[in-house]
Amino acid sequence: PAAPPTPPRGGPLRGLDQPQLRPAAPVLGSIAGAWFAVAAHPGTADAAESESGGDWDPWIGRTETPSPRRGAFAEPVGAIVARQLASLRQTPGQLRLVPVVSSNLEGLEDERGRPAHVVLVFLESYGVTLLDDPQHFPAIAPTFRDVERRLVTDGYFVRSVRARSPTFGGGSWRAHATLMSGLWIDNERLYDRLLDSERRTLPHLLAARGYRTVAAEPGIRDAWPEAEWFGFDRIYDAAGLDYRGAEIGWWKIPDQFTLYKIWRDELHDAEAPVFAKLSLILSHIPYKPIPPLVEDWTSFERGTAYDSALASVAHDDYRDLQELSSRYVDAFRYELESLEKWLLELVPENTLVIISGDHQPPKLATHANDSWDVPLHVLSRRRELVDAFAEAGFVDGLLPPRDARLPMDAFLPAFLSGFDRPERLAAAQ
Repeated sequence: PAAPPTPPRGGPLRGLDQPQLRPAAPVLGSIAGAWFAVAAHPGTADAAESESGGDWDPWIGRTETPSPRRGAFAEPVGAIVARQLASLRQTPGQLRLVPVVSSNLEGLEDERGRPAHVVLVFLESYGVTLLDDPQHFPAIAPTFRDVERRLVTDGYFVRSVRARSPTFGGGSWRAHATLMSGLWIDNERLYDRLLDSERRTLPHLLAARGYRTVAAEPGIRDAWPEAEWFGFDRIYDAAGLDYRGAEIGWWKIPDQFTLYKIWRDELHDAEAPVFAKLSLILSHIPYKPIPPLVEDWTSFERGTAYDSALASVAHDDYRDLQELSSRYVDAFRYELESLEKWLLELVPENTLVIISGDHQPPKLATHANDSWDVPLHVLSRRRELVDAFAEAGFVDGLLPPRDARLPMDAFLPAFLSGFDRPERLAAAQ
């Protein structure tokens, strides 16, 4: 049997989904990837185009507008390369540093003046295909509904929206940067320009209000230069998480442990408000192995949560695309149940939890969904923290309808305006 592939190096803002790329590399990767996709699926583009009036790429999916004519390359190659060449032509001035919304963030405080903890959880490859695709939704819908019912019964308020991601099938770091900066970061040139700028992001703004800021990044095994720019007080990378149990797949660290670690070391008995960013990654392709849910959190302390290590799979295993699609659903059943258990049993009451996808899964998950939207949820036992997002279009529940949509770069302005309380400043004056 083929040996399991070597896991990617680096971290979730750049390097988790693909090697570190500089501006020229995406063009070459897109040409090679699109050419391979067309060669591997002859006739797919023509058939899809005649059916829909648009262009089709087996990895990206159907484009939103058909091309006026065919060129020397198949349309999928031309469309992708044109988009990448356009991004190469970006100049530094095209990073539009939209002013950050002014906010005193006093709406995060409870009646006793205590600011809520803010926890931002990114779920790898969490896309709206789970909500819309006929191969996915019927299998995962009972889990969504059961999780929502139990959370509401326990006192949680939940609102959700479909957030349009700047990336599809990979490039998680661009989605992370877009949500936290309030700027649309859809290519490497803009990402690099952001890191060269003085833009204040969500962790910077909360730190200015007295928050301790931390990030849990189990996929980071090497240096992460971006960490200094984002200004986190502490980074829990793969080594810093200090997981001592059985290894689980490529990433070795189960997501349920990551949730437990941040609660134990940061949220439990915290003296100051905490902003924590967590990247959960077991839902990364190949969506296997998925460990069983651990009932006793303290077994992570003893290193006895799992009986033995669980190995990943070789690339040859990707050939059964139907099975890969089923695994994708299984991975999110694990993620949803892990989050539910963490929310019900560990998360402090005065906490706002934000759960967001980064991008849709690659087309290898055999979904027919070409949207670039991802689910984005806000949850808290304090109703006012959740209702602050109503004006931005967030609706009740975990299953947002198709018309509840928000560009991902609009999240930070919605967060800041939703928790601004100018009347308090006026009263004080």
